[in-house]
Amino acid sequence: MLAAAGSTLAGCAAIDALGGSGGGAATTSGAESATAPAPPPSPAPIDTLDIRALPGYSAPERIGPAQWRRPLVGGEGSITWSLADSQNVPLAVAPKPSPVVDFDPATYTALEGVTTFRGGPRRDRGSWGHPAITANKLTLKWTVSIGSRQALDSYWPGAGWTGQPLLVHWPPATRAAMGFPAAVAAKDLIEVLYPVFEGKVYRLDLETGQATRDPIQVEGGFKGTGSIDPRGYPLLYAGEGLPGAGPMHYRFFDLVSNAPVASLPGADPIAPRRWGAFDSSGLVFGPADTLFEPGENGVIYRVRLGAAYDPTKPAASVNPEATKLVYTTTNSSRRGIESSFVAYRNLLYATDNDGNLLCLDANTMMVVWARTVDDDGDATMAIEHTAEGVFLYTGNEIDHRTSDPTVNLRKINALTGEVVWQHDVPAVYNADSNAGLLGSPNLVTGADGRGLVLFNVSMTSAKLTGRLLALDRATGTPVWQRDLPAYSWTSPTLITGADGRTRAVFAGFDGVIRLFDPAIGQDLDTFATGAPVESSAAAYGNTVVVASRDQKIYALTVS
Repeated sequence: MLAAAGSTLAGCAAIDALGGSGGGAATTSGAESATAPAPPPSPAPIDTLDIRALPGYSAPERIGPAQWRRPLVGGEGSITWSLADSQNVPLAVAPKPSPVVDFDPATYTALEGVTTFRGGPRRDRGSWGHPAITANKLTLKWTVSIGSRQALDSYWPGAGWTGQPLLVHWPPATRAAMGFPAAVAAKDLIEVLYPVFEGKVYRLDLETGQATRDPIQVEGGFKGTGSIDPRGYPLLYAGEGLPGAGPMHYRFFDLVSNAPVASLPGADPIAPRRWGAFDSSGLVFGPADTLFEPGENGVIYRVRLGAAYDPTKPAASVNPEATKLVYTTTNSSRRGIESSFVAYRNLLYATDNDGNLLCLDANTMMVVWARTVDDDGDATMAIEHTAEGVFLYTGNEIDHRTSDPTVNLRKINALTGEVVWQHDVPAVYNADSNAGLLGSPNLVTGADGRGLVLFNVSMTSAKLTGRLLALDRATGTPVWQRDLPAYSWTSPTLITGADGRTRAVFAGFDGVIRLFDPAIGQDLDTFATGAPVESSAAAYGNTVVVASRDQKIYALTVS
């Protein structure tokens, strides 16, 4: 998802003009397809979620030594996929991680802070702590100037979609190892790590905004959100989303040496699409030393990191080896995933540029189910586990459907792919910029707003306005909705105060950052920046950080 300054040019259109959709998914030869079907790989062991026990589950059809197929849920068509190793050698069976993957949001990270997009495998917050909030006011704490980039025949100032900062409270031993200046190393530091358009990763003190280290510079630019290794290793993972002079990469950074130490090339020979950006924020399952990252090139990567860190010998390292999944469906044309994985135990979920929603088993890299959601799905989903089941909340864009500008907001059974409810919001097609759902849904958790899911829908009128609405999670009926003077692509960030009340922060293309009550939708306070805000905010305690297109990072205090 790209928006060029001055024109709000949608990146999807520019990307397709550059690279097209590429070829199809990797396939086997006719001779291979004619071989007698072999049994599918052994199911996951009983110490993780057994996919055989899912309601209505059936094994995929094996149509070649390294290729499988299954029908789409709830419609005509099918999904076909294949697996390969780091050298693109086809795999009949994906090696299982050890131990097997079983994401638990309560134990995801050993660090205090926001270490990935929206905080963890459920992608449900983007904030840390329960600060005292009494006045419900936003006050400027500091600003830091950042740069810009010329790319794709346009100008990219500041930071864009999704562009969320990472906020990390480093333990003393790690601070001592990371080469901070003495005054910084002596502090009980919460560090801001912010990859931005210009191709720099800024490292700042959350309290003061002063630099903790020099920015890390790479050739391409960043527009997605990075991830910190949740084991507490000083490792940063972030993908380039704007080209430099060469191909884009997914990069692995050692924060001790303050430099990139490894990468995955977006120009992967196995990729069905030539556009090699990485907007998704990686998920790491620390016990298995494994990262999951989908690419806009049409490849889904499971990476054994080979990560090592010894604070007594200050350095961190990685030696990545990938297992790759390439797929095609009846709907595939553009290829690529910009949303980030959400996880329930060993099940991973993402929506793609063609309107496919995928459910994968992280341990076998097999497709458990897939369905259409009718249009491009760039917004990362929300997921919840309740006594009634496991459910996804998602919405699509107005991208492919130029003559049917209706945004479909849905609750989907995460174990079967079946739609529980659907709420439609009228919108307008805009050839220059994406309409529909770009910000991630939010599950309101405060006692005063429990049972609501927030959606932030863009371009709901020809005047490029937006609509913020809260739906009842059980029925999908609107509890409240409000029209916004300008559309927004940001994901609202929820902050639950010490009083148990939840507040939300988000911003829009009018440059206004809003603090509002998610139970009723009413603004509590606003703060005006100097330019549109595409990036999603993160919060640590009562400090909110977000960057704008006016080439500034803002820190605001919520009091």
